[in-house]
Amino acid sequence: EVRRLHLPVKRDATDATKMAVRSGGKHSDTIIRPLAFEEAGGTTLVAVVILTGRTHQIRLALAHVGFPIIGDRKYNSRVKAEE
Repeated sequence: EVRRLHLPVKRDATDATKMAVRSGGKHSDTIIRPLAFEEAGGTTLVAVVILTGRTHQIRLALAHVGFPIIGDRKYNSRVKAEE
């Protein structure tokens, strides 16, 4: 299922190196299309089209909808928990 995300993106309130989905942020527009799912690892290969160019837009959008990028230490809380 193709998803189009319209998210307000703004600097994170507690970590200046991160962006966050926050009210009053700049508009971001992202299209996500799943291509393949690997059940054993619980991972999905996706195609992403960014229609705006916000800092960390792909990483933030995928993490926001519950599909963080594997190995992303900044936006994937599972990576931090495993360390």
